[in-house]
Amino acid sequence: MAQIPSSRNTTCTAVDNSFGPYASECRGGFDFTLFFEETVLTILPLAVFSLMVPVRVWYLLRRERKVVYGNLGIIKLVSYP
Repeated sequence: MAQIPSSRNTTCTAVDNSFGPYASECRGGFDFTLFFEETVLTILPLAVFSLMVPVRVWYLLRRERKVVYGNLGIIKLVSYP
């Protein structure tokens, strides 16, 4: 395995800490920076999902139930061979 020169390693660290989709000379040039990956591909979807969950739960709790539980379900479950 080839050793990466320390100046290039320092450059890659600086590039990874910048916000931008292009990682220039690091990792072959075709990659996202780590800061961009963490922001756009992790934090942004998590924030959208976290905002949508309470709205969906509120909607589901207010809807009319489609299934009514009764003794017939228990009888079927117990009598199943």
